Parts: sequence; structure tokens; C-alpha cells
Amino acid sequence: MDTKTLNNLLADHEPGHSDFQIDNFILGSPECGTTYGKYRQVLRELEGRRAGLIGLYLDREEAQINIDELEAAADEMGQRRRAIALMRARISLDNLQRGIVHTEGEFRRFYAHAVALKKILGTLTPERKRTLDLEMWQHKARCSAAMDWNIYGRLSTDTLRLAMMMPPDMRPEFLSELRDSRGMTAWLEKYVCPCPVLPKPLADKDDLRAILTERQLIESPGVG
Repeated sequence: MDTKTLNNLLADHEPGHSDFQIDNFILGSPECGTTYGKYRQVLRELEGRRAGLIGLYLDREEAQINIDELEAAADEMGQRRRAIALMRARISLDNLQRGIVHTEGEFRRFYAHAVALKKILGTLTPERKRTLDLEMWQHKARCSAAMDWNIYGRLSTDTLRLAMMMPPDMRPEFLSELRDSRGMTAWLEKYVCPCPVLPKPLADKDDLRAILTERQLIESPGVG
């Protein structure tokens, strides 16, 4: 074992989500289903990464300050203790930077999806949101029913609960639809909700820190 080989191996480690995982197992989940469902999910993911990145950027600034202070403290602490503290601080900074790189990669992918889905959906008025929201929940119920019939041969309690929470005027007809095992199986077999063609993502050279903190959420004098 040697350091170079170990570093080369760890370079292949991907602690976050791969593009394939994001495209197919997060946004491609049957529960997301509709274009609006995918859009809502991608916005949740995007907001989570935004908040996480701001925190990581702050932590990185603090880690660098710790290193600067330790390097200037040669006469105020023992040499060995200072060396250990510096090593710990530099390792912490390195870990933070690697975390930022992976989180920025996920942010860029979710951002590309959000832009593509928004282009398809267009303007979302309150009335249109209500319509799309209903379609999304109907899809969730159909998906749940189709899986129930194919796995258990009956509707589950959760699926029936979804059906009973639909607006009263459409509940009987919708419940009848879900109880049609052949119809639900046919629906599942023909169901397709393709992922949109993604636009060119944010380039790696784009300063996400500047973009995410444009509203001066974490900007302060002396912080570059």
C-alpha cells in the first residue's frame, strides 16, 4: 500500500448521487410520474443543495481562518501541538472542498432538470397548479393501484386511502377505475413519462458561490 495508490482509488469514490441515479432513480421514480411531479421533486432537491452549499461555503471560510490563525500562532503554542492542529485543520478543509465539489455537481444536474421541466410547463398560475396537482396525485394513486394488483392481487390500504382523499365529486368514478385490475395493469404497461432533453448545464467555471450568495446571504467584508 502506498499513498498514491490509495489516493487514486479514493478518487473513484462518488459519495453523492451520480447523474444516472438522479435521472432514473430520483426523478425517474414512478411516484414522481407527471412532468409537474418531477418539477416539484427537482425543486425540493435543488433547494436542499442550495442550502447545503451555503453551509459548506461558510464552513470552508471558517476552516481557512483557522489555518491562517494557526500559522500565525507560532510563538503562542507548542510546536508539536500547533503541527497537529494545523494538520487537523487542513484535512478538514480538504474534506470540505471535496464535499463542495460533489454537492455542486448534484446542484448543476438538478438545475439543468429544473430549467428543462420549467420550459415544458411554462407559466404556473394558481389555477394551473391546482389542475397539475390533481393530475399528479391521481397518477400516484394509479401507480400505487397498478403495483398493488401486480404484487398483491388486491388494493392496499394506502391506495384506498389515496382514492378516498380525492375530491368527492370524482371519488366514485376514480375508485372504480382503480378497482379494475386489468385496466390498471394495462395502464402500467403503457405508461411512459420520458425525461426531458436537458439544456447545457452550468459550466464548471461558473462560480456557484457567487450565484447562490448574490442576495448577500453570507457576504461580509473581507470574505472573498
